[in-house]
Amino acid sequence: MNTETIRLEHAFLTVRDLDRSLAFYRKLFPAWVTRWSGKPSHGSRWVHFGPSGDGQPAYLSLCENTEAADDSEPYETVRIQHIGFSHPDVNALIGELSRGGVEPSAELMDDGRYRRIYFADPDGHELEFVQKLPAA
Repeated sequence: MNTETIRLEHAFLTVRDLDRSLAFYRKLFPAWVTRWSGKPSHGSRWVHFGPSGDGQPAYLSLCENTEAADDSEPYETVRIQHIGFSHPDVNALIGELSRGGVEPSAELMDDGRYRRIYFADPDGHELEFVQKLPAA
């Protein structure tokens, strides 16, 4: 098996308010589009949101559940802890999102190899943006 062909296809997130979550994700990913939306047989609203193009690699599948319960503290339960995205310029992302009213949920981290910043969506899902830095 050639593992170089294995890539993240999508991440599935349950959200309480689909419209609110889409507004948030559109600020983070302004070039992304809604590729599919609808209501499966059980009645929840769903959206597939990600890059345009054939196959839509690495998209977010958002499912609305207005009665979803709050989860426990992060890193203390078995759950997805965060979803990481590569980004070419983390500092520019922070500035752009701050102007749009979206503030980081943690301090900027820079170990000389990678620069990282975290944001929490309206339902508390943590998103990490990682910039690979040039070799020193």
